[in-house]
Amino acid sequence: MLKNKKILFLIVVMIIIAPSFFVHAEPEKCPDGTVCLLEKITNPVTKTEVTQVKTLSDYLSFIFPLAIGLAALFALIMITIGGIEYIFSNIPGVKGEGLKRIQEAIWGLLLALAAYLILYTINPDLINLNFIIKK
Repeated sequence: MLKNKKILFLIVVMIIIAPSFFVHAEPEKCPDGTVCLLEKITNPVTKTEVTQVKTLSDYLSFIFPLAIGLAALFALIMITIGGIEYIFSNIPGVKGEGLKRIQEAIWGLLLALAAYLILYTINPDLINLNFIIKK
């Protein structure tokens, strides 16, 4: 039995590793000081597709809107789970947990949106993460 497990393990490892021997990618030529991305990414603020980034702030400008979107997605998932707990449970303690989960998800979503609103009110460049100081 142990021998069969070892053989099965080796077969699975070979199936996972074998395709990497046949893949050959030609690296894209980038100018000095830039990083070429493997895939195009779209900036949600400017709606432009980017294949190269020059500074860390260029790359991080995609992170903040993505984080707000993920916070909204996770809040929606938690509200759904809490609603299912609340609807399908007859136990008072579990009903209370479902209601508490919904409330905490709404508070988390409001906190993320408030952070965005405060930063945008102070300076819209804080949302774009433009750290380059213009003279």
